[in-house]
Amino acid sequence: MSLNGALQIGQSALFASSAALQVAGNNMANAATQGFHRRTISLAPLGSGGVAGFGQGVQILNVRREVDIALQARYRDSLSQEMRAAMDFRYASAIETLQNELSENDVSSLLSQFFNSFSELANNPSDHAMRAVVVQEGVSLAARLSSLRSDYNTVLQEVNQSLSISVSAANDMLEQIAQINQQISTQEGAGSDATALRDQRDTVIDELAQLVDVSVIEKASGSVDVLVGSIPVVIGSESRGLELRQTNEGNTTHMSLRVGADGTSLNVNGGAIGGLLTQRAE
Repeated sequence: MSLNGALQIGQSALFASSAALQVAGNNMANAATQGFHRRTISLAPLGSGGVAGFGQGVQILNVRREVDIALQARYRDSLSQEMRAAMDFRYASAIETLQNELSENDVSSLLSQFFNSFSELANNPSDHAMRAVVVQEGVSLAARLSSLRSDYNTVLQEVNQSLSISVSAANDMLEQIAQINQQISTQEGAGSDATALRDQRDTVIDELAQLVDVSVIEKASGSVDVLVGSIPVVIGSESRGLELRQTNEGNTTHMSLRVGADGTSLNVNGGAIGGLLTQRAE
C-alpha cells in the first residue's frame, strides 16, 4: 500500500468518525425535543484494491431515523382511545351532575313525592289541602323536568361546538400533512435529507390521532397516505378534508363525519371527534 493510499484511508476514517460524533451529539441535544426520533449512521467499507486486497477506507451509507412502525401505530391508536375515553368521562360526568340523583331534588325523588301525594289524596279525595299538595308536587316535578331539558340542550350545544372546533383543527392538520408530504417528496427526490420534515410530519399525525383514529401508509416517494378506517383523507400532497353533515329524522338531528371531497361517510371509532359523536348520539 502506498503512503497516499494509507492517508486516504485515514481521511475516510476521520470523516466517518466525525459524522458519527455529530449524529450522536444531535441525538443528545434533542433528547427532550418533542417529536424527535433518534438517528443512527450506517457505515460500510469502501472495498478492496490492489494485489494484496487492502481496503480503501470507510464510507457513510446513510443517516436514518429509528422508528418502529408497528409501535408507532399502536401508540397512535392509544392516543385515539385515550381521547375518546376522556370525552366519554367528561360528558357522562356532566350528565350525572345535571341529574343529581343523590340529592333530594333529583327526578326520582320528585316522582316518588308526586305519586305518594296522589296515593294520600286517594284516601281522602275531598281534602282540599291534599289537593293543593298534589298540585304543588306536580308543579315542582314539571319545573325540574323543564330545567333538565334546558340543561341537556346546553350540553348538546357544547358538544356541537366542540365537534365543529375539532373538525376544523383536524382539517388544518390534514393540510399540514399534505404540504409536508410535498416537501419530503421534493427533497428526497433531489437526494437531500428530509428527516427533520419526517419528524415534523409524525408530530402532526400524532396530534391528528388525538382527534380521530387514523392509519398511515408510506409510499416509495416518502409521502404518506392517511386513512380513517379504510377511507383516505390525505393522498400524497392532496388533503381531501373532513366535514360534519347534519341530517334530520323526525324531531331528532343526527350528525356524521364525512370526507369533504366527495361526502363519503367515515366510521370514527376513536379520538375526541369519535367520543363527541358517540356522546351526541346517546
